Amino acid sequence: DWHAKEFVCRYHGWAYRNSGELVNVPGNEDYKSEPAAVYNGLQSPAQVDSYRGLYFVNFDPDAPDLLTYLGDARYFIDLAADQSPEGVAILEGTHKYSLKANWKAPESLVNS
Repeated sequence: DWHAKEFVCRYHGWAYRNSGELVNVPGNEDYKSEPAAVYNGLQSPAQVDSYRGLYFVNFDPDAPDLLTYLGDARYFIDLAADQSPEGVAILEGTHKYSLKANWKAPESLVNS
């Protein structure tokens, strides 16, 4: 159902109305500045496109179109999507891990 009244980030827990307005920040009092004043809502994307059932959102209006950007990576997306005649399957559920570490350490691995 695409009629959600709000969206909640599973990672941070921040909640937004479907209009993009920020409505809840868990632990708001722990921030040095007021997040609602700094992050006043979701920004509208400059480009939204899809490829093989995957959606890509880009906030840079000067970025190349999706197919140009993906380039040779399309081959690998196609390999994954073609594993089944139905294409990509979305599986429900999450994986949760618990470790004693600064949260920025494992998160930074995603960006490296």
